[in-house]
Amino acid sequence: MAVLGRGPVAVNVDLFSPSPWSLTALPFLVALMGWMPCPLDLAAWSSLWIFARQDDSGHRGSRAEVEADFNLGYLLTVAMAVLFLLLGAWVMHGTGQTFSPSGARFAQQLITLYTASLGGWAYPVIAIAAFTTMFSTTLTCLDGYPRSTSAGFRLLRGFRGHAVHDRREHGIWMVLHGVGAAAVLAFWPGSMGALVQLAMVVSFLTTPVLAWMNLRVMQGRQVAPADRFGTGQLLLARISLIVLSAFVVLFGISLSQG
Repeated sequence: MAVLGRGPVAVNVDLFSPSPWSLTALPFLVALMGWMPCPLDLAAWSSLWIFARQDDSGHRGSRAEVEADFNLGYLLTVAMAVLFLLLGAWVMHGTGQTFSPSGARFAQQLITLYTASLGGWAYPVIAIAAFTTMFSTTLTCLDGYPRSTSAGFRLLRGFRGHAVHDRREHGIWMVLHGVGAAAVLAFWPGSMGALVQLAMVVSFLTTPVLAWMNLRVMQGRQVAPADRFGTGQLLLARISLIVLSAFVVLFGISLSQG
């Protein structure tokens, strides 16, 4: 809020230069949209977390409780995404700095920029906020990806319902993901920027497939007719699927012309 109150650092810089509304800017937009406000994988993660909470607490949440939990988390994620976008535009854009592809160096540059904008008193606050953000994201991914991978393989082996969650297999996949992440940090320490962009692009390119799978699940026989999408929701879902697929096609065209 303090940064938003002070206004943008570079007051005479066009925030929309170069223009994002061109085919050449599409790769950047695709990378940006890959995790904005969050990857579509979160739909599966949320379901698996609901299963895990039921197993731990013994309480089976009602549809209203589950929807409220998901909607609250998603709305907060949207709000955080908008705030991060605004902060990046007001604090980073127009400074003339070249940001390092190294994760540690980039984090230091980010803290320095915010401290310069707010004052020296803000350094520990910004450092703690940056660490908390990165730690919580790491913790979420280190649980979500192994959990969904474990559940996916168990689905392929014929397990259904709560049986897709197995603590032992989840633990094994968590170790494997942790080792893989540590290997990336050890062997490619200066390539975090490129790796993050690659992950965001892949996330966006797989979004139409995941969206189609979500739609099939919600309209499938395992969901009670009363809980399936209504006419309006189904129309919106199909339009969104078409738009996402069109973006993927345009992205392929932009790469072929580049």
